[in-house]
Amino acid sequence: MSLSSSYQTRYPVFKKEELHLLASLVNKYSHILERKRSNATAVKQKKCFWDKLAAEFNSQGLYVYRSVEKLKKRYYNGKNDKIAEQKAQNSIPISTPNKPNYDSLLLQEAELRVKRQHLLIAQDKMLFELAVQEKKLKVQLTEENLKRNNVIPLVMVKKEFQEGNLHTD
Repeated sequence: MSLSSSYQTRYPVFKKEELHLLASLVNKYSHILERKRSNATAVKQKKCFWDKLAAEFNSQGLYVYRSVEKLKKRYYNGKNDKIAEQKAQNSIPISTPNKPNYDSLLLQEAELRVKRQHLLIAQDKMLFELAVQEKKLKVQLTEENLKRNNVIPLVMVKKEFQEGNLHTD
């Protein structure tokens, strides 16, 4: 036995167009090919429809002749890949009301920190406004007190002196 005869030639990889055609043909005959029955009649029908599907597939002349076995294998491998992907997605732990996952706890902590920061900013703003009101009130009280005692506020004296309205006799 020679070395070259022990190697099998590899079929080319299925192209996107071939995969789309295979999917559409399987979908066309899915009423037979996807049946769960395995009695002799169902097996014979499935074989007949796979032969029909392969003939239609190869009549398109896309790239390479594909045998019934290769088409079946590619279809079931793709189907198994989809099932495995769905199982992997379903196995991702989802947080339940009783046991939230780590990411949701981090998110809650971040939201609380932001809320706390907003409250501190609002508190600072209110304290500033109260301080301004307090200063204004003190100024008003001082002015009223000075008016009652007939005392001219020093600010007014400076202003009148600068304007030249203050006369000393």
